[in-house]
Amino acid sequence: MSIQPETVSEPYPSGEVRPSSTNPAVALCCEAWDRIYRETLAGGRSRGVAKFNAREAYSNALPPLAGPDNIRDFIACVAHGMLIGAIEEKRGARLLYAAQVAHTALRSQSVRQKTW
Repeated sequence: MSIQPETVSEPYPSGEVRPSSTNPAVALCCEAWDRIYRETLAGGRSRGVAKFNAREAYSNALPPLAGPDNIRDFIACVAHGMLIGAIEEKRGARLLYAAQVAHTALRSQSVRQKTW
């Protein structure tokens, strides 16, 4: 099995992220970050406020933890968000744990359905 590398978004010097990803969910989260960051700056707010608002937008764009595809996308978004600074390490660890719990619950539900 060959694994394709994820296209990594690089933070701009201004703190914005380049929304370039082969994963549509990651791209959506990056686009939310970038849009809110730019809008906040255009509204005359500081870069610190723009980054805070952009972090919230990134998190709000995370896929729901429902179904195997969404769980995989959620993990990709959280990991990517941690790499670019959109999600703080401690919060990211909690989010990844939530994804692990959702994945385990999904697997156990699937096993129960097969045995009934």
